[in-house]
Amino acid sequence: MVKTNRPRHGSKAHRPFKRSKSTRPSLKNYQKTKEERIEGILGYKAGMTHVMALDTNEDSPSYGQQIQVPVTTIECPGLKTYGIRTYKETKEGLKIHSQYYAEKIDKDLKKKLQAEGGEGNKEKTKQADEISEVRLMMHTQPRKANLKKKKPEIIEIPVQGPSQENKLEKAEKLLGKEIKPKDVFEEGQYTDIIGVTKGKGTQGPVKRFGIKTQIRKAKKHIRHPGAIGGWHPARVLWTVPMSGQTGYHKRTELNKEIVKIGEDGEETTPKGGYKHYGEINNDYILVKGSVPGPKKRPILLRHAVRPPKKKETLEVKKIATNSHQGK
Repeated sequence: MVKTNRPRHGSKAHRPFKRSKSTRPSLKNYQKTKEERIEGILGYKAGMTHVMALDTNEDSPSYGQQIQVPVTTIECPGLKTYGIRTYKETKEGLKIHSQYYAEKIDKDLKKKLQAEGGEGNKEKTKQADEISEVRLMMHTQPRKANLKKKKPEIIEIPVQGPSQENKLEKAEKLLGKEIKPKDVFEEGQYTDIIGVTKGKGTQGPVKRFGIKTQIRKAKKHIRHPGAIGGWHPARVLWTVPMSGQTGYHKRTELNKEIVKIGEDGEETTPKGGYKHYGEINNDYILVKGSVPGPKKRPILLRHAVRPPKKKETLEVKKIATNSHQGK
């Protein structure tokens, strides 16, 4: 009988469980639109607190009442645009078409660019027909935040618009300027969170996959899956829970509501500051619910790829600033 082959089908969920290359998340997938906008912004996770807000959802049993909503505070010192990079579509995928830098570049970034051999201006592009994507080359400003590091994170953020000429014009206007959260998002808007989770090293299958432990009289091991497969197929399948790397994976959480965008960090800083982080000195974003990763980890917020049709709107009345809330 002829042997038939086909591509595998079905979801592998979050596999493979391998370590992320970097703590800095990257923006690879996003919704293409003709609306003029910057696709995302990068910030640092400060911690969690809660807000007292008025529930305006008519379908909610607590409609019209004040409710307690858990939120995560993300400090955004602002992204500085130091260059523009354009891409063209080829048979092998996107290739760099041209790139050029701003006249003034921060000292910390200049050292990093020199080390990577990337400093220096290239010719500006005037052939908009060949361009398929325009991206802003940006870097964070960790010195403004309570972080004990000088090296900024570098990231490329796409610029959206009705035409390539429009994208180039907008990118050139933003060159050398600082991008703040209010330039990208609005309160009540939904966003997708991209970050790297907490690293937990090598763990067994019980903690890694949540399988049950063996009975007390089981042979050899207790925290073990038992049988790892039959005689045929004569190999161990990927579906068998085994020990290995746990955590430190890049993950994307969809449709997180932006509860508040603020400019005064004292509004949300608890007494004594956030635990393991400190005080908020810059613009901040309050996101409903939790966010992957530990404190001080870079978090990327992008426009929601699949936003819900019905929006929830919360009217924030008070932000909790008790010392025990800055967890």
